[in-house]
Amino acid sequence: MRKTFICIVGLCLLFGTAALFAQGGTGSTGSSTGATTGTGSTTTTTTTTTHKGHKGGKAHKGAAYNGEVTAVDATAKTFTVKGKGKKAAEKTLSVDADTKYWLDGKAATWDDVKSGLWASGTSHKDGDKNVASTVKLKTPKAKAGKTTG
Repeated sequence: MRKTFICIVGLCLLFGTAALFAQGGTGSTGSSTGATTGTGSTTTTTTTTTHKGHKGGKAHKGAAYNGEVTAVDATAKTFTVKGKGKKAAEKTLSVDADTKYWLDGKAATWDDVKSGLWASGTSHKDGDKNVASTVKLKTPKAKAGKTTG
């Protein structure tokens, strides 16, 4: 009976230690800060989560957007996209130093954002602004014109 009890306690300690190491050795996710005052204590814990996308396991943050670029404000570093369809709303996005750009699959810059291009990507909230994390631009395909003869 004594040996069984010691084996069970040993296994509990083993699994508990394994779980601790699986969480990064700290026993919690995120960061925590605390301050002790008088007889009580206060602890604030902040956890940041990055979701893994289903395509290739790449991490992404925020909301997706797509549509035609209808306006570009170079001074404010914003652009507006409008999706297809009757109920498609316009969305104005800001950019910052961390925004990544592509044009037709190649690396690009803010200067490549022009009206008439198709834009898609992800954005996140910064206060009341929608800030684009990624901007993937595509040149629209030329429509075949009708010829009369």
